[in-house]
Amino acid sequence: MALALGKTVCEIEQSMGSSELSEWQEYYGLEPWGAWRDNWHSAQIAALLYNANRGKQKPLNSADFMFVDRETARESQDRETLAFLSSRAKRAK
Repeated sequence: MALALGKTVCEIEQSMGSSELSEWQEYYGLEPWGAWRDNWHSAQIAALLYNANRGKQKPLNSADFMFVDRETARESQDRETLAFLSSRAKRAK
């Protein structure tokens, strides 16, 4: 939020009351901004361009083009692996 408003966190803490912060939180819920939103917009454009020029390849959606940092990708892969192993263990019982 500080980045979006062009202020430091300290400036916001000193100048913004809780009611205004609540209003900003509500606004963000309706109209998010920042890196995630920029990533989503880029992914939508990439999906559009890919699908318009894909030939016989399978269509992809915006989620296929979202940037995911290495740590998040690793955590997601770990969760998928654990879920797979858990499902196999339940079948073996």
